[in-house]
Amino acid sequence: MALFAALGPGPARAAATLDVYARQPAVQQMQLSPAGRRFAFVAVDGDRRRLFVRQIGGDALAVLNLGEVKVWQIDWAGEDIVLAYVSRAGGGREASEQSAAIVLNLATGKSYRVFEGRADVQAQIAGYNGVRQTEAGW
Repeated sequence: MALFAALGPGPARAAATLDVYARQPAVQQMQLSPAGRRFAFVAVDGDRRRLFVRQIGGDALAVLNLGEVKVWQIDWAGEDIVLAYVSRAGGGREASEQSAAIVLNLATGKSYRVFEGRADVQAQIAGYNGVRQTEAGW
């Protein structure tokens, strides 16, 4: 009986507020590179997100400001390319999500959205099907 008394109810704790449950984690979508020498992750600061790429045991290789987007997936295409699949609420009369894929090339330090600047294709993607390597490359 002494054991049950010691394990009895402790001091009452206040219930967590709804904003505690709705809060985003500070780090999201961590992914290890194919060779295991690098990793990418998203750091969250309020509504803003930044994509970090780091060398294992080393400094940051790249930091990309993603802004106020939702990040659905981070993936690698080889050791030098990180893909971020993102979306944001669309405008117009009906609520919609506008999705895009952002490519960060570590070798060049440049980033771009897939289909960006093309007049013949809308710069959006639908769904995530992963990445693969072909004879032509990633």
